[in-house]
Amino acid sequence: MICPKIISIGYAVPELSYTQAEIFAELQYPRHFWRLFRDSGVEKRHFRVPLERIRRLSWQEQQEEYIEGATLLSKEAALLCLDGRDTAPIGCVIYGSCTGFAPGPTVAHYLGRQLGFAPSTYYNNIIGQGCESGFPGLKRAYDFVMVTGRMALVVNCELSSLTYFPEGDRADPENDYE
Repeated sequence: MICPKIISIGYAVPELSYTQAEIFAELQYPRHFWRLFRDSGVEKRHFRVPLERIRRLSWQEQQEEYIEGATLLSKEAALLCLDGRDTAPIGCVIYGSCTGFAPGPTVAHYLGRQLGFAPSTYYNNIIGQGCESGFPGLKRAYDFVMVTGRMALVVNCELSSLTYFPEGDRADPENDYE
């Protein structure tokens, strides 16, 4: 009987980082929201693009930045996870995210091309399910390994700094912060 297990973990984060105070000030949130930033327990946040550019990006530009950044970070994390192992035994790549949309080819496909996965590699994307897509990804990998006996790679990449959608000249003119 096959007994699937996690054999390695790798991670990567964007190089840029900012304090909560810097983010709050740059994105011009109303003062009464400061306690949400201050009391979150988060000291700094990593960003794909410089904070001062966030407000000027269109939705399309954000998605283009997401695809490029998610592919780079996912590759970096996958290489750390693989730790020099050959990609040939990987039969399935599960990619999860809720912060970007790549209708096709997906980040997983770009990753597969860059890492040299076999043409028969199965790609499964869990997009828009929230930050918890990692667990369903692990479950799908488990199922794949149980059925095929082949290895699977699970990658999750969240670039939350590319989900800022300004509404006019203020962070949220209706003050509802959806």
